[in-house]
Amino acid sequence: MKKLDFQVPFTVFSHLGFHSALAAVHTYLEDCSAPDDYDCEKRDSEKCSGCGNCRKGAGGLQEDWYFYFEVLCGRASFSENFDGTRQNPYTIAEDFCLELAGYAYEKAAADFPAALRKSIDAGTPAIAFLKPYAKNNCVVFIGYDGDHPLMAEPGGAQQPPSRPPEWDEVDHLVLLRGKTARRRSLLDGLRRVEGVLQSILEEEVWEDMESRFAYWPLGLREKPFEELRARFERMKQIGWNFDHCHNVAEVFRHRITTELQDSRLDPFCRIIDAAYDSSHNCQWTLIGLADGRDWSKRLFECEEAGFCMLAQWTIARLRKNDADVLTAVRGMIGALEA
Repeated sequence: MKKLDFQVPFTVFSHLGFHSALAAVHTYLEDCSAPDDYDCEKRDSEKCSGCGNCRKGAGGLQEDWYFYFEVLCGRASFSENFDGTRQNPYTIAEDFCLELAGYAYEKAAADFPAALRKSIDAGTPAIAFLKPYAKNNCVVFIGYDGDHPLMAEPGGAQQPPSRPPEWDEVDHLVLLRGKTARRRSLLDGLRRVEGVLQSILEEEVWEDMESRFAYWPLGLREKPFEELRARFERMKQIGWNFDHCHNVAEVFRHRITTELQDSRLDPFCRIIDAAYDSSHNCQWTLIGLADGRDWSKRLFECEEAGFCMLAQWTIARLRKNDADVLTAVRGMIGALEA
């Protein structure tokens, strides 16, 4: 039996997918001396004062790396459309993230016990993708007991696994073999973000959503009440899924790497911070409009029109914020290319 002293928690902003697993392993390998004895009022009073000291600990660093990998691979900038037919082109982006982090790596699709033993004996946790691969569910193995894997405590992650997987539940292992020259850079990541945001605006995702809440003339006023309710419910669901504004903003607020700390990027980072802080508020507005009223009966038509107008104004603001962020991303690309 052998077990690594792996004490890195997983972010509450995600289920235990690849980006969170990689962030935890990266934190363990790169920042394993991160202090956990920082002052924290929440530990004593259960009320957060917003001091930010937790960002210095392993949990804060893991969370920052999670945002970094998820955002720069392009995944976090995706927005679904009202009909739910758009597909995210960067759901996992496994190789891109590993190349961005600068790791040499291998993938094992067979003889898992031997592959895990080799990794643990070298002092490196292994990331296990669970079947089916497309669901992006992972665990981190931090040791072995004979042929059985030992799993890192998944506390903190959303919907964490309740037990270590059996080997027949594993799709493949990602095995890190030390640092190497990075094959991907911040510039590569920004170009991915640019492409995703550009597609949202070109496909008029926000304009289509805004049109669904026209009340009159010949809009929702003429539709059955259940249709009105269903559209607000769908808008609420999109609001809950629309977390990229927060995750993207965190990358350009905390600027965890030397590349991101380039002073030429300062004005663009401020634009992204402000725009997506606004979008984060808009996200909760979409949710609040659906949850904050009585749906047992139809309101007076001017009140219903008011609810719909608020939804439209909020959606229009989301489009403007995405456009502002796209302009800022292009500004960063231009600065780095120069």
